[in-house]
Amino acid sequence: MKILILGATGATGNQVLNLALQEGHEISVYVRNPKKLENYFGKIEIIQGELNDDNKLVEAVKNKDAIISTLGYKNLWDKSLFINKAVSIVLKAMSIYGVNKLIYESAIGIGGNHSFTNPILRTVMRTFGVANPFIDHNRTEKIIKQSNINWTIVRPGKLTNGRFKGKYRAEENLKKVLTISRADVAHCILSSLTNENWSRKSIDISY
Repeated sequence: MKILILGATGATGNQVLNLALQEGHEISVYVRNPKKLENYFGKIEIIQGELNDDNKLVEAVKNKDAIISTLGYKNLWDKSLFINKAVSIVLKAMSIYGVNKLIYESAIGIGGNHSFTNPILRTVMRTFGVANPFIDHNRTEKIIKQSNINWTIVRPGKLTNGRFKGKYRAEENLKKVLTISRADVAHCILSSLTNENWSRKSIDISY
C-alpha cells in the first residue's frame, strides 16, 4: 500500500514508519527537516515541506492509497492550531485525487466517555493556557467526521516507550483508559488500514 505519513519524526510517527516498512508498504513522509530521517534515505520517499504550504502538501497526497497523521504538539502552550490547518488541506487533496483512507491519531480526552467537552475540565485547562492542543484535535476530529472518506480516529491512553505487546483494548468509548506503548499504537494505526470494523469510528486504545 502507498502510504503518506505526517508526523513521522515524532515518537509515535517513527514507530508507525518502522512498522510500515516491516510490513512492506511503500512509504512517503512529509517533513520539515529531512535530516531527522537520514537513516531512511533510499528506503522511503522524503518530501520536504511546511504543513502550511498548501500546494506542496496537496501534491504530496497524489497517488497515495492512504494517509496517516500522527501529528502532535511538543508542548501544551502551543497556540498555532496547526493540525487542523494541515488536515484540512489533506482532506481537500484527498478529494481532488480520490484518496479514500485516513488514519488520524488524536488523544484521550477528545469525544466519547472521556470528552474534553466536559465544561469543568475545559475551564480549568483554558485557565492554565494548556487547552489549545485539545481544542485543535477536537476541531480536527469534527472536520474528519464531516468528510465522505473512510476514516479511523485512534485515541491512545497515556503514551509510553514500552515494548510491543500486540495485546490491547481498542474500541469505541472504553470505560477505563490506562497506558499504551507507542509501539502498540503504531500496530493499531496500521491495522486500521484494513480493519473495516473500525471504519468511520473513533476508537480508544489502552491496555
